Amino acid sequence: MTMHLRMPQSVKRVTNPLVGRVPIWIVGGVNKGARWSLAAAGGGYGSGKRESRQMQVLWSMIRPDDVVWDVGAHYGFITLCAARRVAGRGRVYSFEPSKANYWFLDRHVRWNHLHHVTAHNCAVGGFDG
Repeated sequence: MTMHLRMPQSVKRVTNPLVGRVPIWIVGGVNKGARWSLAAAGGGYGSGKRESRQMQVLWSMIRPDDVVWDVGAHYGFITLCAARRVAGRGRVYSFEPSKANYWFLDRHVRWNHLHHVTAHNCAVGGFDG
């Protein structure tokens, strides 16, 4: 039997800024070889197995030179996939309202030198609030 323990938010607030600065390489999937944060590597992100079928479908739908919006980008796993796929003249715009998640998103974009990605720390919606 496998147990999954969740770290309390109070502990994450202390450890994430430290462990979040430690890069690892994603070892499989569409983002294989990309730099990712050790603190965000759980849940299949570091192994590349996170939603692997869906990520393959997404990869096949995006074309070079497309413009992609990643709304609710979280840590940027889909942003990385899209950025790798649209290389060339394509662009990716990522929107993440959570400051904690945006911290990781911005770091992952910078670590992977994704100059054609623009990350925004805001929400996207049809009304204010």
